[in-house]
Amino acid sequence: MIMNLDNSNSSHSVSQYLDGLRNGDPVSVQAIWERYLNDMIRLAYSKLKSSSRRVVDEEDVVQNAFENFFRQVQEDRFPKLDDRNDLWQILCMLVDRRAKDQIAKLNTMKGGGKLVHGDSINIDPSRGPVIENVAIQPTDKQGAEFMERV
Repeated sequence: MIMNLDNSNSSHSVSQYLDGLRNGDPVSVQAIWERYLNDMIRLAYSKLKSSSRRVVDEEDVVQNAFENFFRQVQEDRFPKLDDRNDLWQILCMLVDRRAKDQIAKLNTMKGGGKLVHGDSINIDPSRGPVIENVAIQPTDKQGAEFMERV
């Protein structure tokens, strides 16, 4: 799923920011982050929609993809990174790879595999929740102890 983004109405061109990235300019890093973050989150969400959000979510994938992208730009690993279309294709590729890596990791025993459960694991169908006798209101003694610590 590669979308073409048209951000031509912005005051700075992506090409200028790409030059800044290559030179380690933090303003360029921030500008790229802000410009593409939401689109990348939506893309990652579409890639992860069938996986468990308990262990990893789309924001984890995007953060990892951005970190990887910024590092590789500094290492000059993208010979064809000249404009917004090249940038978006690279970001899509990195999000796709990170999402696939996370899904594969979730499916291994080391990553939890099918042993990662939600809160429903604590419910005994015959008895209800395993947690019993949870105090809703603190006792007077607990309230006094709390107030002493504050």
